[in-house]
Amino acid sequence: MIGRFNRIIVTILLSQMLLFSASCSVLFWKPVSQSVDARWANSNRVYEVLLHFETRMSWNPWSQAAVNRNYSTEIILHAVRNGQVEESRSLITFEGWVPPESFFPYAKGFVMQRGTSDELGSGTREVYAINVSPDLKSATGKTLIEPEKQIQGLFVTPDGRTLVIFSSDADPSEPGGEIHYAFYSLAGATVHKDPKLLSEGSFPFEGAPGLPELTWGNGMDRVYARLPAVVLELEASTGESREAERFPACFDMVRISPFVSIQGFRFARSEEGLAIIDEGKRLPSPFAFVPMIEDMAAISTDCKQYLNR
Repeated sequence: MIGRFNRIIVTILLSQMLLFSASCSVLFWKPVSQSVDARWANSNRVYEVLLHFETRMSWNPWSQAAVNRNYSTEIILHAVRNGQVEESRSLITFEGWVPPESFFPYAKGFVMQRGTSDELGSGTREVYAINVSPDLKSATGKTLIEPEKQIQGLFVTPDGRTLVIFSSDADPSEPGGEIHYAFYSLAGATVHKDPKLLSEGSFPFEGAPGLPELTWGNGMDRVYARLPAVVLELEASTGESREAERFPACFDMVRISPFVSIQGFRFARSEEGLAIIDEGKRLPSPFAFVPMIEDMAAISTDCKQYLNR
């Protein structure tokens, strides 16, 4: 009888503990940090984009989704020596979030997309830039461009000379509409001199506000957009959009993971800490080995086959 009573007490206590644990995940906000991007300046320095926010479980008992709020972004400079992170220094923290693969070298710092809503990836976005001080101990930030339409993509050429922004005012609930694009020159841009608008234009796309498959041309002076029936060629200097007769054999605007350096070192953050992983192979120029073709059916989204040549 006593043993049965003890089992009942234990069962009640376990149930209360589970209920308390579940209620804690709903009632209390938990701070979270997540590494979303990283760019190598050289073999000795890597800049990391670290996203901070608070999270808890939804009040809805039928939903297992997390609710997030209070996003902020921290840019951290890691000094690397002999394959190890020797020193880490926080340069700047600013309100809002930066989506993955939208953090690119610019002047004496970096340019990126920045959103400020409490829902990651939604709401209006702007083009934001940070300028790193000469002593590499701090950075300042400012808004460069505030497009009238919602930014859907921001890309910089591998040589850092040209920026292109893709935007749309199409409603996600009713796909279809116009994709707008604007090319900017980053040549000569500084913290005191903004990028220069080169050209702009638009084209209809049934998948808007989403983007079609895109890629820089080998000369990095144009972008190719793969639509269902044709490939468009968007020229940076004039903004002209025309049907392309020839186009790159693979479509990928980034082609190399932002966490990997040209020397073949990968930056990684985990619960165990920071790590520099030697991939064992120096990476070639990501746009030097892509042939031009005429058959749309032969287009690939895997550019690694050309990077390994």
